[in-house]
Amino acid sequence: MTSPTETDRNGTRFVPPLLIVPDQWYAVEETRVVETKPVHVARMGEDLVLWRDSKGQIHCMIDRCPHRGVALSLGKVVGDELECGYHAFRFSNDGICTGAPCEGQQASLPPALRATPLPAREAHGLIWVWWGSAERHEKTPLPWPTSMPDDYATMSSSGSSEWPVPHFNAVESVFDYHHAPVLH
Repeated sequence: MTSPTETDRNGTRFVPPLLIVPDQWYAVEETRVVETKPVHVARMGEDLVLWRDSKGQIHCMIDRCPHRGVALSLGKVVGDELECGYHAFRFSNDGICTGAPCEGQQASLPPALRATPLPAREAHGLIWVWWGSAERHEKTPLPWPTSMPDDYATMSSSGSSEWPVPHFNAVESVFDYHHAPVLH
C-alpha cells in the first residue's frame, strides 16, 4: 500500500504535507534484517529496496528499475552492484546503470537510465534513510536522544510492527498519551 510521491522544482521527492516531515532521517528497518539479499520495505509512501555491497555497506534505492519498472528487490547483489531480476541490468550504489547484458558489453547506456538512490546510514541497530533535499543530509545528525544509550535499539528490540497510517499520525498518537485511558 503506497501512495505517490511528489517532486518539487529542485527535484526533491516528498510525500504530500502532513504525512512526513521533510529533510529528516527516518529509521526504516532494523540492521539485522538486511544481510546478503535485497530487502523491500514500504515507507513514507514509497517502495524502497535496502541492500549491502561486498563490504557490507548499506544502500537504499527506490524499488523500481528504470528500464521496465520491476522491483529491484526481486534481483540480487553482485559485488558492489544491485542487479535487476528481470533483465539483469546492474546499478551502482549511486544509481548509475553499469551494465545491460541484453545490449552487449560495449553498449553505450543512456545517462537517463538510472535508479533513484536515497542516502542511508546505520546506527543504533537501525537503518536510517534520508527523506528530503540531497544537499542537507550530510549536515543533519540522526535524531537520537543523547540521554538514550547508543545500543538501546538492539538491546530492547524484540520485534517490529508497521502502522498503516501516515507517519505524522503515528508520531502524534504516541505523544498523545491522554487518549490511552479513554480508548485503550
